[in-house]
Amino acid sequence: MSRLLWQWIPPGIDVIVAIQAASGQMLDSVFRAITFLGDQYAFLGLVVCLCWCVDKRYGLRTALLLLFSACLNGGLKEVLQIPRPFLVSSVVQPKVTALGYAFPSGHAQLAATLWPWLARTLRNRWMILGAVALVPLIAFSRVYLGVHYPQDVLAGMAVGLVLVYLYSWLQPRLEAWTATRTLILQLAGAIVLPLAMILPLRTDDALAGALGLAGLGIGYLLERRWIDFRGNPGFVRSVGRLAVGLTVLAGIFMGLDTAFPPDKMSKLLQTFLALRFACVGLAATLAIPWLFVRLNLATAQSGSATASEQV
Repeated sequence: MSRLLWQWIPPGIDVIVAIQAASGQMLDSVFRAITFLGDQYAFLGLVVCLCWCVDKRYGLRTALLLLFSACLNGGLKEVLQIPRPFLVSSVVQPKVTALGYAFPSGHAQLAATLWPWLARTLRNRWMILGAVALVPLIAFSRVYLGVHYPQDVLAGMAVGLVLVYLYSWLQPRLEAWTATRTLILQLAGAIVLPLAMILPLRTDDALAGALGLAGLGIGYLLERRWIDFRGNPGFVRSVGRLAVGLTVLAGIFMGLDTAFPPDKMSKLLQTFLALRFACVGLAATLAIPWLFVRLNLATAQSGSATASEQV
């Protein structure tokens, strides 16, 4: 497979060079903006908005799908190890920063995971428009910006669509099965299943994604037992929740990056710090909802009088 992909690199570079021949400052700005819509931080913002302000169960389903897609993408890149086009040819101009390997495109894969999933489950015209228009635009932006070959984005979109189809079939069956299990077994499953899924990949990105999945699952199960806050809070409370929640998440990421700069850490410590993704998952689904209740931005629906008595 890797040998075949290497054979596609020269024609892929020819396509990039031909596209970039028509580039300009205005188009550069447009496609940088479009490519941001496929960035992990844009997806994170959308997912937490779903979890905190719309429907936490649906938000969690979406987050699990995206995280698994990201894990798989990182694993495939590490296995195939196809270099970025600007590292192969000096003629290609990278117009944004891109690290790691090229195949398949993470932006294209995540976009083809998120928007078709939203369109399939919500059946909203704007979600359908996003699936039809945004996915190919995000994919094309990666080629225009010189950080992916055409085959990277085509493969990424294909993988994303297959994952949506498989997840749509598996998710209701898995939820029905777990609903009949005890909390202890559910918590064990939230830890074991993500780690089992990434064992064949053995990469830091896959480990980080698996720990994020575990943190989300554990946090959701405990929040439902101890707090059980509700979505649809109204505009003012939604703004308050997003302001509080995003500040906490940003603090976790920035605080750990400042305290432990990745470029100055040993490999072992970098692996250990992948645990921060579990912390982010726990914070998003447990600690931050508890904070919403304490700040009167949400109401606890569980049996106890206040969330603070249960945590």
